[in-house]
Amino acid sequence: MAAAAGGQSGGLRNQVDQQVVAVRPDCSDRKALPKGQKRINIVHKNAGLWMCLFALTSSLKPAFLFLSFPGFREEPKKRMNPMLIRNTLFSAVLVAAAMATGCASINKAPSAMNTEAKQFNTHPDYAQVYVYRNETFGAALSMPVSVDGRQAGTTGPKSFFRFQLEPGQHTISSQNGASSLLLNTEANRNYFVWQEVKMGLVSGGSKLQVVSEQQGRAGVQQCTMIKSNL
Repeated sequence: MAAAAGGQSGGLRNQVDQQVVAVRPDCSDRKALPKGQKRINIVHKNAGLWMCLFALTSSLKPAFLFLSFPGFREEPKKRMNPMLIRNTLFSAVLVAAAMATGCASINKAPSAMNTEAKQFNTHPDYAQVYVYRNETFGAALSMPVSVDGRQAGTTGPKSFFRFQLEPGQHTISSQNGASSLLLNTEANRNYFVWQEVKMGLVSGGSKLQVVSEQQGRAGVQQCTMIKSNL
């Protein structure tokens, strides 16, 4: 019984030793393995090598995609012409100085005419057109206004014209036609045109816009009447 038990324990140790040797990667131990176990060991080692290669290529693929993305490649910076930069800054300084110093002069109407015009009474035979500029922006700029090709005068900051016109179509222009609009008028009605100041890089501009009577009256109240040449 003891001998049998010793034989069984010895057989178990041999099986365990063979299993331990079967999983060791050392080349020297492969010679002691049966052919089937050696092949299994080689297959496992090759599988590990291919898995390492797969992991390496998988990790490099996002890097190649990132490097090939167009936004990653830095484009060469274009240098601006120093002369252009200097001229642009000089023009900006001139415009700022013109806006900061002085105000455009206007030909003010008598105080009584200014007060009467701000009553906004309509005329039974004429259409009354108010052209006003209620901004201080661009205060140094005088802006000519003409009606049907005839120059009425120039506006300054916080100033307005009132024109009494025959019913029908009329052309109101600002700055010699730089901005103009057609206005269909009727007798016994008031019309309001806002001369909005538009500043450019080297010079000032304007835009004429027809506004509501409520907005127009509020704008005219902020201004002083100009005596028209018409």
